[in-house]
Amino acid sequence: MKSSLGLEAKLPVFDLLKEAIVLLWAKRNIVIPMFLPVIFVLATVDFISEVYFSPVVTDDAQVVEADPMVEAGQSMKQLGMSLIAMLFSILMATAAHRFTLLPRDQWYTNGLHGWGKNEWRYLGRAVVIGFIAGIAALVPFFIGAATGSQEGMAIGGTIGGLIAMYLFGRLSITLPEVAIGKQGDLKRAWALSEGNGTRMVIVVLLIPIAMIIPAAILYWLESHLATYFALLVVYVGSLISVTILSLSYQFLIDFYEPESLAPEVLSEELEQPAEKEGESGRFDA
Repeated sequence: MKSSLGLEAKLPVFDLLKEAIVLLWAKRNIVIPMFLPVIFVLATVDFISEVYFSPVVTDDAQVVEADPMVEAGQSMKQLGMSLIAMLFSILMATAAHRFTLLPRDQWYTNGLHGWGKNEWRYLGRAVVIGFIAGIAALVPFFIGAATGSQEGMAIGGTIGGLIAMYLFGRLSITLPEVAIGKQGDLKRAWALSEGNGTRMVIVVLLIPIAMIIPAAILYWLESHLATYFALLVVYVGSLISVTILSLSYQFLIDFYEPESLAPEVLSEELEQPAEKEGESGRFDA
């Protein structure tokens, strides 16, 4: 996609990372009551799943292998808890996108808000993107496996993984748009992220992975308290990551389609420039 002047946007990834942190910190008096409850819920769900529903149970510091039936039952419980965590994650994500991109009167009052049409669309779009990325990963892997060699499988798996990351990164730019109730298909997402494939991989995958590193260190302590705190760190990092994705979407939209900004938002910015930060979560990228 090119602008009306024939220019192509280049996402300033690390500037957007800094801007996301600054935004969340500057509005911490709003962010903490809005998102801390859902972060605690998510951490608690994952903690219960990991500590109490693990197929391998720990008793007096000794690992006890469960029998197959018990292990299958525990796995099903973990799957159920994972689905619950996914639903709460979508609530947090849609609230974060709206917080970042819309005027204050269109925010959800809390990350634990009701489940509506936008959440169903967000879930559906995420599933479709994941399915596309999964198929893209499997095709090269099976081609490599067909050679009958370990090297072929490794090469095919590597190529498939890179293709999947690229597709997932580029198509994910549509998620903020879905969260704020706008219509947009994957073709539009592909056009909007054109020229920023590698940058979108950094935004959607590499930065979130990097934010998990402190949590991984806490996991090594093998303490329930450290595990719970590590999960809190993971979901705080997720909130930052979702905010970066929102700012990336805002940057590209402002560059390619400035006319698509809501008229009421534009009038607010023109008439009350001093109150912009207080009335809207938008930050200029």
